[in-house]
Amino acid sequence: MSRGVPAAASSGFSASEMKVEPLFSEEQIRVRVEELARDVSRAFSAGTEGAPPALALVLANGALFFAADLLRKLDFPAEIEVVRVASYGAGTRSNGAPEILGGVPAEKIRGRRVLVIDDVLDTGRTLEKIRRTALECGAAEVLSCVLLDKPSRRETTERADFVGFPVGDVFVVGYGLDLGGAWRALPFIGAVSAE
Repeated sequence: MSRGVPAAASSGFSASEMKVEPLFSEEQIRVRVEELARDVSRAFSAGTEGAPPALALVLANGALFFAADLLRKLDFPAEIEVVRVASYGAGTRSNGAPEILGGVPAEKIRGRRVLVIDDVLDTGRTLEKIRRTALECGAAEVLSCVLLDKPSRRETTERADFVGFPVGDVFVVGYGLDLGGAWRALPFIGAVSAE
């Protein structure tokens, strides 16, 4: 969940002094989300007869736009829970120890197939903690779907099962991702830099 912050932003520059360079257009995102929904649906449709509905764990807040679009396109029943995870403390970079703030009761997870939906997979620590916690609560299976993957920032062996787009080590905004509250509602995903 740590997405790094451009040097200009961490040096006190305001959003008005930054620019956003588009990386993925609204159309590219729409097409990719549809492809991901087909892939995830295929994975979750196998062997589900008589099983309880899948459980989608959406990591807030950055994944909310992505999750809403993805979940509406899935062709299997899923309950939805939003989970808040903090790994920043008061800073702008991950402290390496994600803390689950809004958890899901173990009885809701036990025996179910779980889909973790996140915005950005970078260090891998958040996904690793969520996956481990769900398995400790008795999940039958835990798969993950992320909008963006930053493999250059990985600090663990954690990998997503489904990836929207690989991206370099840039700070991204739009389509639910923000920088200090700015740019979350952009219909595209862009990289932030100082003007």
